[in-house]
Amino acid sequence: MQIKDSGMKNIRILLVLFSILFAPGICPAQFKSVIEPAPYKEGVRSGVISSPRLREVSGLSVSRKNSEVLWVLNDSGNQASVFCISPKGAIINEFMVDGAENTDWEDLSGFRLGKQDYLLIADVGDNWSQRSFCTLYCVKEPDLDPDLNQTPNQNQGRLALEWEMRFRYEDGALDCEAVCVDTANRRILLLSKRKAVPVLYELPLETPSGTKMYTARAVAMVKNIPAPTPEDRGERFGRYRSQPTAMDISDDGKKLFILTYKHAYLYTRKKDQTWDAAFLTPPQQISLPDPSLIMIQREALGIDHGTGNIFITSEKAFAPIYKVEPIDPCHQIGRGFDDAGL
Repeated sequence: MQIKDSGMKNIRILLVLFSILFAPGICPAQFKSVIEPAPYKEGVRSGVISSPRLREVSGLSVSRKNSEVLWVLNDSGNQASVFCISPKGAIINEFMVDGAENTDWEDLSGFRLGKQDYLLIADVGDNWSQRSFCTLYCVKEPDLDPDLNQTPNQNQGRLALEWEMRFRYEDGALDCEAVCVDTANRRILLLSKRKAVPVLYELPLETPSGTKMYTARAVAMVKNIPAPTPEDRGERFGRYRSQPTAMDISDDGKKLFILTYKHAYLYTRKKDQTWDAAFLTPPQQISLPDPSLIMIQREALGIDHGTGNIFITSEKAFAPIYKVEPIDPCHQIGRGFDDAGL
C-alpha cells in the first residue's frame, strides 16, 4: 500500500510538471540558453598584414603606450621576435627577444603593473599534447618614437627578458592558444583548445625564481561556447570552429573575451563570482565575417583598454585586421587597480 501511494504521488508530481511545461504560452525552447549579441558594432577592416615577415600571426596585443600600435608575433617555425605594427598592417619595427625560444608561440598579452607596461609571450602550442613543459616569457613593452609616420625601421631591436616561467598542467600535456593576464587578481589565465569542453587554468602572476617548475591548476569549464552548426561542418575544417584560439581580459578582471575560429564571445563575471559560476550563463556573441570567406584561421585578439575597441586578425599571408568598436563610444571595459609592480 505504501509503495502504491508513493507511486501515485510521483505520478501526480510528473503531471504537475508536465502541465506547467506545456501550458499555453510556454514552449520548451524558452528554457534553452540564448546567445545574445554583445554591445559591439559590426567589425570593419582596418588594414591588411602584407609583409612576408608576418605570415603566421597567432597573437596580438594593443599597446598601452600608444593605441595606434599593435603588438603581434608568429607561431612555430619563426624567430623569437615580436613586431609592432599599425592598425593598417604596416610593420613599424621588430624586436628579437634575448634568451627566448619560439617552440610554438600562440598568444601575446599586454598588461600593466604599477607604472610599467609588459608583454607576456605564451609559448604554449602543443598540437599533439606531448610537450614535457611550456614556457611564458615576460618583457617590458619598449618605448617607441611617438612619430609613427616615420619610415618603418627594418632593423631588429632587442628586448631583454624580465622573467621566464616554465610550467605543466596538473592533468597532463594539452594544446593551448589562448592566454591572458588578470592583473586585478594576480594570475595568468590559460584556456585549453582541443578538449571537448575547454578548461580554464591559472598560474600565479609573480616573478619566477630559479628553475622552479610551476603547475597550472584548472579553475573552470567553459561549457557554453556554441558548437559548430551543420552548415559549419559542411565547410573545410568547420568542425573546429568552436575551438578557442585567443583570449583577453578587462583590467578589472570581470570581462573575458574568447576568440574562436568562428566568432568571439564575451563573458562577464560579477563581484566575488568565480569563473566557473560565471560560465553557467551564456556569453554574448561578437559576430565576425563568415570564416569560409575570410580569416579562416583567426587566432589573434587584443583589446584597446582605453576605448574598448577589439582588434582581430588571422594566420596566413595577407591576413586582414578587423576592428570591432563598442556601441557606446564612451564604453570602458573595466579599469583595474594600479599595483606597485611585481
